Amino acid sequence: MTKLEDRINSFSEYYKKKYKNKTYKIGLSIGQECPQRIIHSPCIFCLPQSFIDQKSKHLPTITNQIDFLTSKLKKQYGDISFIAYFQDNTSTFGDIDYLKNVFDQAFYHPLIKEVIISTRPDYINRDVLNLFKSYEKDLKFEIGMQTIHDKSLLFLNRNHTQKDTDAAIKLIKQYKYMIGVHLLLGIPHESIGDILQTIEYVNAHNINEVKIHNLIAYKNTRYGELYKSKNLPFAYSNLSEYCELLIRIIGHLNPSIVISRLFTSNLNRQGNALNQFPGVKTEWINHLTKMLNNNNVFQGCLINN
Repeated sequence: MTKLEDRINSFSEYYKKKYKNKTYKIGLSIGQECPQRIIHSPCIFCLPQSFIDQKSKHLPTITNQIDFLTSKLKKQYGDISFIAYFQDNTSTFGDIDYLKNVFDQAFYHPLIKEVIISTRPDYINRDVLNLFKSYEKDLKFEIGMQTIHDKSLLFLNRNHTQKDTDAAIKLIKQYKYMIGVHLLLGIPHESIGDILQTIEYVNAHNINEVKIHNLIAYKNTRYGELYKSKNLPFAYSNLSEYCELLIRIIGHLNPSIVISRLFTSNLNRQGNALNQFPGVKTEWINHLTKMLNNNNVFQGCLINN
């Protein structure tokens, strides 16, 4: 059976070639609350505890977080490379001097090869982007785009529009930084056609990386309550249907774009996900790989179809 990495431009293979060995992202926190939760109300699907290692998150400095996580991974995997991934909340929100101190610790840490900063599109501006002009290591901004459809962004309570995403991508490109986007599958009322329009947008804007999530209904979230009502239409109802949707997306996605995730990674160890697929992520990947092989689909093969 052909491996998944032979069908898609995967994160693991891309970075293995780039840094000549296996590369891991370590999830870091700038220690600031998300402005969406402070100023407005949370995105309906948001459960902060699902983001990153909760023990490392509460260490006092970014250097402490990096040292803790790299030490743990080195013991497990040996000689590997590391990417500092500012994953938690909105990592460009806060005082500029505070942010500079945070990012300095990552960019100047000897074990860090590259930095990825995850943030909202409405918190990208020139003051933030100017912070990074003097750093020599590669930098990627990861934007929580989710979808190009404003009706869906409104449903999700994102409190930004597609125009905000357009502006953020345009500005980041002016600074010549790399760009990744989050895509969310399973938003109620989005058709497969709607989803493929989002993929067309990603292809047209020369995005470097996509991170695909299946929409999880966590307990104690607004979406969890809506999900329990059973009155919402869904694009998929089980693992096979979700994989069928992934196959359509993979086939229509430009093969130069790195795919860094295909499934929401929470494994439901706390039993807080109401709609997670049975089994574990390895089984989901194997199921998807088998379906890709059976349908002879590889990344980009359906473009123009």
